Amino acid sequence: MRLNFVNYAKFSALRRRILAKRRVQSGIVVEGGFPGKTHARQKGVDGIDDFTPSQKATIRHQFDSFCKKIIREEARSYFRAVQRNMERSAPLSILSEEEGEQGYGTDQYPSDTHHFDAQGYDIAIENDELASALSELPGGYRNVVLLTFFMEMKEWEIGKLMHLVRSTVSYRLNTALKKLRRRMEEGRNGNRES
Repeated sequence: MRLNFVNYAKFSALRRRILAKRRVQSGIVVEGGFPGKTHARQKGVDGIDDFTPSQKATIRHQFDSFCKKIIREEARSYFRAVQRNMERSAPLSILSEEEGEQGYGTDQYPSDTHHFDAQGYDIAIENDELASALSELPGGYRNVVLLTFFMEMKEWEIGKLMHLVRSTVSYRLNTALKKLRRRMEEGRNGNRES
């Protein structure tokens, strides 16, 4: 509950109802009309003139107490929320390396990957060195490697898809892997020399 005009207005309305009850009990009858309207009313109809200075001071103190309670409870709510957040969160320094790696992500854009078409399957490769080595392989050899390692197909499935016997698929896979290994080792040795 926040201290604002609405709360003050609620408190004032409550005070007016209490004052009206006191006036009715004391025999003072309020004739119709709304606050703010200009018409002849009895002196003291709004209630303030009916009180002695000590009663006015009491009402003022009651309102001060009301405001202080609101502020105190709002502060308690805030500190409870802060405490709850502290209990639910942990500083990054106490996280293990694996947990720390789970706390972030990286953006991936289509331009960051190399796409290969292998018998109707679109295969994306992020590693530039591997993509370069694969692009140098002949199409049939490249398709066998892509389908084996990226689509996790067995040799007989690839043979059926490409209309080849299993031994041809096995030969192409072994030959392609040797060429890839040689090409990637040359790339790494070339990077070390430069």
